[in-house]
Amino acid sequence: MFSETTQFLPVPPSWCESVIMCVGPFSVVRRCINRDTGQQFAVKIVDVASFTSSPGLSTEDLKREASICHMLKHPHIVELLETYSSDGMLYMVFEFMDGADLCFEIVKRADAGFVYSEAVASHYMRQILEALRYCHDNNVIHRDVKRRYRLKAVYHLLTSALYLVAIFLLT
Repeated sequence: MFSETTQFLPVPPSWCESVIMCVGPFSVVRRCINRDTGQQFAVKIVDVASFTSSPGLSTEDLKREASICHMLKHPHIVELLETYSSDGMLYMVFEFMDGADLCFEIVKRADAGFVYSEAVASHYMRQILEALRYCHDNNVIHRDVKRRYRLKAVYHLLTSALYLVAIFLLT
């Protein structure tokens, strides 16, 4: 499992790292900027040696995760764009979702006196459930459904951070 050194996992030279988005037991997800294009991405960096040293986990598990993430193409699931390895690290480059945590946004708006209508709440739930159904229809089970989802940009479009299998499966 990762220790305090998790946050120092290396980012390839073509990337400018910015903020740590989340840390798992075997990986860290960073918001990174591609130096060539200026585009932002969420890059999951897995320390392969640390991952495979855990009982029952292998490089085949990492390959399966990457394969599943590459396969899933749905408007409400964050997309895995590229996977590569270097110096004992596996890099999974996902689209970056700029926005707020759904729970945080709901509390913030409630504190400001805004009440979510049933229509708005059902709209968000429908998108989350559509993403889960898509996964299940493709024989993928999301093992870490959370109440925290991300809202894209202007908070109108929910791209569920069913950060799918992507960020949390096997991390």
